Amino acid sequence: MAAQTHHPWYLYAPKPWTQFRTVPWKRLWLLLTAVFLLFSVIGFHTSLLQKGNAPYAVVIAIAAFSGCNAVLWIIVLSRLTTPFLIGLVALQFFIGPITVWLGRWTMNTFHLQPVPTDLGIHFAANSILFVVIASYVFSGLTGNYEGLFRNDNGQSDPNITSLFDLQSLLNNTYGRLPNDRPHQFKFNGSYRTPWKFLISGNFYMQSGTPFNKLIPHAIYGNNEGFGVQRGTAVVPTVSAIQAGFPNIVDSIGSTRTPTTMNLDLGVYYPINLGEKRELRLTGDWFNVFNSQRAVTLDQTYSLNSGVAGVPATVNPFWGSALLIQAPSAFRFGAKFSF
Repeated sequence: MAAQTHHPWYLYAPKPWTQFRTVPWKRLWLLLTAVFLLFSVIGFHTSLLQKGNAPYAVVIAIAAFSGCNAVLWIIVLSRLTTPFLIGLVALQFFIGPITVWLGRWTMNTFHLQPVPTDLGIHFAANSILFVVIASYVFSGLTGNYEGLFRNDNGQSDPNITSLFDLQSLLNNTYGRLPNDRPHQFKFNGSYRTPWKFLISGNFYMQSGTPFNKLIPHAIYGNNEGFGVQRGTAVVPTVSAIQAGFPNIVDSIGSTRTPTTMNLDLGVYYPINLGEKRELRLTGDWFNVFNSQRAVTLDQTYSLNSGVAGVPATVNPFWGSALLIQAPSAFRFGAKFSF
């Protein structure tokens, strides 16, 4: 038996974050950006504690330093070894003095003057009122059992699906399940102006779901078998069209439905009409870029002919769009409360 190689403790990465070591930088930058924006608020909070006297450049410098310090935690935990983590923990004891030095250095280098208290507090408070919530999820879902509901063929028989009824139904069933989306990014932000006008936005982007080649089963009928390994079918070019329905598929040649993204914007303005009366005006713009990518595709490759001895009929719409994103739309509203 070959002897196992034991590495010193300082060459190992923190165990709770080992899964992030396989995530490439081009995917990890979304998480780093979200963390930077979230923790940069500390700079503006520091300005409020100083009664807004700090010059704007100093506030922005401290905000950038706070965000970079948070990003450094992600980099150390996901890419570097334990000694770097120990050094980063030790660095936190000096964050306060470093922040003070950074503020003084910025003022002396650029010959800055303190700003009036009212303007400084106004600047810092308005910056904090800009709320940003961002998230990125990197995940995978493989197996041969999705759950109580089957998304691949739409069977809704909790606990009695046909998956394991017959041995012949198990062919090619192990693979990427319908809810497997490697990348999901969400961004929500809002800003309230000094005159109470609120602007908000929501953006999401997510990978497509695995594409399948569903075939009929001799006993159980249509969409009960997999022609190839689950989740590995290649999206074909479909020549068949349906009048009045845009058959545009942006993932031809891949093994997934198209990546979808959407941006929604909203505005809100309250009007006080008295001590207990208020009129609220709202406006929403859904799907700003009018993206109409396919959300689901036809995964039925062939259908039973219904005639004994006649082979299954190939579905000419296999790989075509079944459901697309809703087009751009506006909504306006008013609410009166008393």
